[in-house]
Amino acid sequence: MAECIGQFPATRDRAAEFKYVASSAEEPLAHLAKSAEETRGVLSELTPADLEDSFTRDGHIRTVRWTILHVIAHYSLHVGHMELTYQLWNNGKAIER
Repeated sequence: MAECIGQFPATRDRAAEFKYVASSAEEPLAHLAKSAEETRGVLSELTPADLEDSFTRDGHIRTVRWTILHVIAHYSLHVGHMELTYQLWNNGKAIER
């Protein structure tokens, strides 16, 4: 969101993300909190008309609206991965809420 819609400078190193080892649980949570803060800032500045704006990324033209929906769907997929991983780690038991 920050890079595509908010036009923040690109900082992602995808290859390094697959090698990342956190030193504590707080470390990745801090990264997630920073990303959430950036996203809130970007989304709070958008107007309804901005949703129809488009940009080119990796040779594909995308609208802001499509990008937001794509990020929501992609994030949801990863939350599902985390829930399944937790269940495997927790002997098949789901998270108790």
